[in-house]
Amino acid sequence: KRFRDLSPHITQLWHDAGDGLEALRNGEQYAFGVDGCIVVKADGMHLPSGRMLRYPGLEREKGEGFGWQYSYLNRKKRVKIYGAKVVENITQSLAGSVCSDAWLRLKNKIHIAMQVHDELVGIVHQDDIGVACAQMHAALTAPVKWLPELPVACEVSHAWRYGEVK
Repeated sequence: KRFRDLSPHITQLWHDAGDGLEALRNGEQYAFGVDGCIVVKADGMHLPSGRMLRYPGLEREKGEGFGWQYSYLNRKKRVKIYGAKVVENITQSLAGSVCSDAWLRLKNKIHIAMQVHDELVGIVHQDDIGVACAQMHAALTAPVKWLPELPVACEVSHAWRYGEVK
């Protein structure tokens, strides 16, 4: 079966996010997601982490067989946006917030060299790799204050160089 047929809750979220675009365009308030945790207001989509997604200059035009087509201005260029892409943006933003929260939990335990989207990169002595990996895993999978029921999983690995981890 097709993914869409097997995952009606995800396709519903895509649809709800598309409705969120329409509400944002109209300056209306609208909530969607688990218990309405994503709130659309006139200035953007407010996420439970406290971050906000903005789609400046959001416009709607008749699409080819898809109903309405939305686009927004990104550095003076129009970019197409649709419900599933909004869900991707929400997911990436929340993953970044999970990593930022974990970074703070690790503040006095591991030297975090950088955050790359939904990754944390730490530097530890080779004798401390096992303990550091366990601390990193615990920090990244701990419930977040802003959405404690959010299931969070991660993979932790180590290497001598960043490029070797993947």
